[in-house]
Amino acid sequence: MADEWFTAPMVVDAFLAFFNGREFPASIAWRDMTETLTSP
Repeated sequence: MADEWFTAPMVVDAFLAFFNGREFPASIAWRDMTETLTSP
């Protein structure tokens, strides 16, 4: 999708949060994929 992109600083912030076991930054929001994964 066209709105799924990250700047380099956002990638660094996300990686460091994952690496250090912290919550992801507020700039990262997960999309509900239920419909995509369950449709035939």
